[in-house]
Amino acid sequence: MEQLRETLQSLGQYELPEQYLPANSSSADPVLVQRYRQARDEYLRRRLQQAFCQHVGTFDGHTFQMPPAVEIVDAQEQEAVQAEVQLVAVEIKETLTRLQLKYAHFLTQQDELEGVLKEMEAAGLENDDNDDTAQDNDDENVQPVNENILTSTGERMAALERKKRELEAALKQVQQQDSQYQKATTQAQQDLQKMQVQQNVTTVITPDTLQDLEADNTKKEHQLVEMRKIGTFYHGAALIKQELLAVQIVSVQEALPDEWEDIVFTVRVLKQHDIRIGLKHEVTSSRSNSKSAQPADNLRVVGIALLTPSLVQDAAVADSVHLHIPPLDNLLQTAMDKYAPGEDLRFLLREARTRITVTVQRVQELNLLKKQALVKIEKTHQDVASGGYGFQDQEIVCSLNQEQMTVVLRLTPDCPLQPGSVYIEQLVGLGGWQAHIVNGIKETVSARQFASPCQLLQAVKTEIQRLNEHEGVELPKTPTLPMRRHA
Repeated sequence: MEQLRETLQSLGQYELPEQYLPANSSSADPVLVQRYRQARDEYLRRRLQQAFCQHVGTFDGHTFQMPPAVEIVDAQEQEAVQAEVQLVAVEIKETLTRLQLKYAHFLTQQDELEGVLKEMEAAGLENDDNDDTAQDNDDENVQPVNENILTSTGERMAALERKKRELEAALKQVQQQDSQYQKATTQAQQDLQKMQVQQNVTTVITPDTLQDLEADNTKKEHQLVEMRKIGTFYHGAALIKQELLAVQIVSVQEALPDEWEDIVFTVRVLKQHDIRIGLKHEVTSSRSNSKSAQPADNLRVVGIALLTPSLVQDAAVADSVHLHIPPLDNLLQTAMDKYAPGEDLRFLLREARTRITVTVQRVQELNLLKKQALVKIEKTHQDVASGGYGFQDQEIVCSLNQEQMTVVLRLTPDCPLQPGSVYIEQLVGLGGWQAHIVNGIKETVSARQFASPCQLLQAVKTEIQRLNEHEGVELPKTPTLPMRRHA
């Protein structure tokens, strides 16, 4: 209250400066006159500077050629200055008007605060008198209070409040569970009614019958879970088997009406090469000589075709060796002539996978062989002893420049899968090699079995290095042309 009185007293002593009070006379405002003079002086100063800069070049050492007095003042510039002065005067007048309105509002609020203060002071005196009287009466009737009683009562109230909150939370949880049970019961009754309608059940479902049904459903759910686990296991085992055998089943479907097969399925070998195999029902299996053939197993292989290109090369190697996968037609004829239903399909898949695997790995081996020596790939030769399954032998001529030796390798149909599938067919020494040393190198290396042409060629180099270091065999030097002597 005292602070409010001091604030009102300081506001009452404040007086607005005279320049902001409303004007009562028609005389010019000193501030406006001062701003006009400053604008006029600034204009004259800039105009003189401009005129001086324009005529400084006319100085002849004694005087300037000054323009006539009439040209000094430009009428347009005068109008611009006058417009600017008028605009400033209007802005000053508007600002002064707003300030006067704010000051009048301030005076009104000051009067209102003074009236409120007087009312508060009058009301405060009455309340003080009433409070003093009531306090005197209360002091006469007050009894002494035991603080221990108040403390124990407060603790009991706090404990009761906590207990109340816990009970409310438990009640809310029970109500939620009851609502869920009611919903589940309603849904079960509806499902039971649907089952009765669908099955035309006329007997009344007793609680015991319902309990038996629930037990039966629980048992069937457990069986379903076990069956799903078993299905997942067998599915994973099938995928693992396909991955290990490098054969993956892509699709199985019935043949089109215009095709003479009954079932067509596609398999993928080494994740790149697709093979189409056609099967047809056969009434009898008279051609089968195997005791393992079953009467019900009457699907015969009647067609096979390579869907992807037969050319194989390594895309990651520049100037890669490229080979073609041998045709699969002779495999089909052999399977139809010599194997029973079921066994013919296994034979066909096994042999086709082997041919593709041999071709892919042989391309990789030959690319590595080209890094070790100068390689020339000769034509393939039909191997009659292989049973006519389409396998072919291949000759590879390798020239070792540093050792002055030519190695002719023979790659059998199983190269590079089986040990002994590659051997030295001919070894020729150049530039002075003795025949018995060359034959000794061939016999030593041929005593071992190799599946990789790269390993066999490396063995030849290792044997030559051993003869040179331990037995003193000198390697023939590369002949060079005589150089012309300079005079």
